[in-house]
Amino acid sequence: PEQFGLSTYPLAELVGGTPEENAQITKDILSGTLKGAKRAVVLMNAGIGIYLGSENLTMEEGIKFKPWDFIILQQGSSMSGVPGSYGNIGALIDYVRSKATNPNVRFAFNMTWAYMDGSVRDEFAKYDYSQKKMYDSIISSVKSQVEPNKTFVAIIPNGTAVQNARTSVVGDNLTRDTSDHLTYGLGRYIAALTFVSKMTGVSEADIRSLAYAPSGLSATQIAIAKESAIN
Repeated sequence: PEQFGLSTYPLAELVGGTPEENAQITKDILSGTLKGAKRAVVLMNAGIGIYLGSENLTMEEGIKFKPWDFIILQQGSSMSGVPGSYGNIGALIDYVRSKATNPNVRFAFNMTWAYMDGSVRDEFAKYDYSQKKMYDSIISSVKSQVEPNKTFVAIIPNGTAVQNARTSVVGDNLTRDTSDHLTYGLGRYIAALTFVSKMTGVSEADIRSLAYAPSGLSATQIAIAKESAIN
C-alpha cells in the first residue's frame, strides 16, 4: 500500500460481514463517510484497474497482476450484437481461469451499449446504422449466448442502462467521440451506478440516496442516471 501513498492496516479491519453489512460498507465508501482500510483497498484496486487499462500489458499479465475475486469479460462493441461472435466464450473462460492466481475467481459479464444514431463507425453497418436494431441485437445475443453460461455469476446491464437514459430528456447524448465511448460525466456515472448496483448487492434505495455524483451534473441528470441504472 505504501507504494500507492496509502497506509497499512491490520488484516482484521478488512473483514466484511453479512450481505447487508457489506452493502452498507459499499454505500459508506461511495458516499465518502467511511475511511480507513476498506476505503484504501477500493482506492488501490481502482488505481490498479486504471493502470492496467492504460499500459501496454498482455492479457496474461493483467490476469496475473492480482488474485482477483472477480474477472469481468466483455464482447467488443461492434460484435456485441452478433451471436456467432460469442462462440469462443467457453475457451476464453478456460484460458482466463488457467492463468488466474485465485483458484476461486468468479466471472461476470459486462453488456455494452448501442452506438448513437448517426454514428460514423463503419461497424455500425452491421446493424443498418440503427441504434434500436443494435440494442435489440445486443440484448438477444446476451440472452442466447451469455445467460445460459452458468459460469457468469452476474451480467452488468450497462447497455440497458444507457438505453434507458436515452429515452429520457437526456436524449442520445451519452457518447463523446467517434468510437462511441461514454461521456466523462453523465455517461460514465450511469455505467458506474449500474456496476455498483449489480455487483455489490446494494438496494435500489441505496442507489437513490447515494450522495456522490460527478461535478457539473444537474439534479435532474443525477436522478435520471440513478433510475436508468436501477431499471
